[in-house]
Amino acid sequence: GDENMIGSEIKKIRSKLGWTQAKLADAAGVSQSTVNTLENRTKHPDAVTLNLLAKAMGVTVDDLLEPKEVAK
Repeated sequence: GDENMIGSEIKKIRSKLGWTQAKLADAAGVSQSTVNTLENRTKHPDAVTLNLLAKAMGVTVDDLLEPKEVAK
């Protein structure tokens, strides 16, 4: 399902930034276990969390939902 894609997309962007899960969690104001859970695809993220993560990483929620292979 879509949530799998979202998790791997979050991980991909985070890795590109060179961030740990802890750093992303800190930047987004969520717990590290939240980031871990989302990346490991055990939970579908709610809109608020998605928004926080996207904002923290400098991307839009659309970028996470519909990944494009274009480098920004």
